[in-house]
Amino acid sequence: MNSSRLARRGWTLAGGGWWATEPRASDRRLEAALAIGLAAAAPAFAATFRGPRDRFWSRMTVTGLTLARLALLANPKAATDASGSLGK
Repeated sequence: MNSSRLARRGWTLAGGGWWATEPRASDRRLEAALAIGLAAAAPAFAATFRGPRDRFWSRMTVTGLTLARLALLANPKAATDASGSLGK
């Protein structure tokens, strides 16, 4: 990632590493979404792997779609970023 892209995101080079100059509301929202996602993922995968074998893939599909939807709700731009980079 080049420095102009990092600067647009509010990051600067200081002391040999990258640090945010100041937290933004979007950063706080993503941090909250990460905490919620991790809290949801642990029991979801536990239920997926501990349930009856014959319904494993249906549970895995629901778990994956649910966590993906949570990720897109937290960062809607990710959907356009991912689809825009396909084929490049």
